[in-house]
Parts: sequence; structure tokens; C-alpha cells
Amino acid sequence: MAPPERLGPHAPRILALLLEGRAQPWIAAQLGLSRHTTSHYVHRLRRAHGAETVELMLAGIRDAREAVLRLRIARLEQGDRRRGLAERRAPAE
Repeated sequence: MAPPERLGPHAPRILALLLEGRAQPWIAAQLGLSRHTTSHYVHRLRRAHGAETVELMLAGIRDAREAVLRLRIARLEQGDRRRGLAERRAPAE
């Protein structure tokens, strides 16, 4: 999948606004783009994510973000457990 910025200068912002729940006409007005141009960006983003619909693209992105957060939390918890074991094993001064 191509990074959004490789899909055009407005792609990252359009994707962020879609993830916020904004509608394409609103996005077009906010960014000073035509509806057609905005629709073209959304189409390219959707294709880059391999999704048939915008809703599926956004759901996939949200799922991926959630998975990354779960992984980060698990790694932090694992690090906390390791530090706790190391502290228990350290000789008392």
C-alpha cells in the first residue's frame, strides 16, 4: 500500500478527515477542492488500501490502529513485568 502522501498532496488530510467522520462535500469545501477532485483522492486512497468501499477502508484502518495499540500495551506490560523481576532479583544493598 502506498503511503497517503504518495497519492497526492491532499491525500493525508483527506484520509484524516474521513477518519473523523467528515463527508466528502464538507472535506472538499474545507480544503478548497472541487467535489470531483476530492472524490478522485478518495478513490485512490480506497484502491491503495485494497477496499471496495470507503467504509471498508476506514474500518480496516481503525482495526489496524487498534491492533497496533494492543501490541504496544502488551509490550509495555511485558517490560513492566521484566523490570519487576529484575528488581526482585537484585541483591539488597
